[in-house]
Amino acid sequence: MSDFVQFAALGLGLGSVYALLAVGLVLIYRGSGTINLAHGHFAVLAAFLFVELRDNRGLSTAVTLVLVVLLTAAVGGLVQLCVMRPLRGASPISRVIATLGVLTVVNESLALAFGAEQQATEPLLPTETVQVAG
Repeated sequence: MSDFVQFAALGLGLGSVYALLAVGLVLIYRGSGTINLAHGHFAVLAAFLFVELRDNRGLSTAVTLVLVVLLTAAVGGLVQLCVMRPLRGASPISRVIATLGVLTVVNESLALAFGAEQQATEPLLPTETVQVAG
C-alpha cells in the first residue's frame, strides 16, 4: 500500500503539468478557433529560460520566475502580432500550419541558443525523503 501512495504522489506532479498544458490548449482553441501546435514549445522556452537565468546567470528563483513569465508572454504576444493577427481571415488549416511554423522557429532558435544536448539543473524543491505517518 505504501508503494501505491508513493507512486500516486509522484504521479500527481506530472499529472498536474499535463493538466495545465491541456487547459492551455483548450483555452487557446476556444478563444481563437485554432489548434496551436506550438503551445508545448512555449513551455519548453520557459524551461530553458529558467535554467539559463537561475543556474547560468545566478538570479534568485523568485526573480527568475517573474522574468520567465514576462519573457514568455512577450514572445507569445510577438507571435500573436506578427503571425496570427495577419491570418485572422485565413482558413483554419492556414492558421494551424502557421503555428507549425512557429513551432519550428522556436525549436530551432532554442537549439541555436542553448544547444541540442540535454541540460541538467539544480532541483527547485528539497530532495531528501520525508517520513509521513510511520
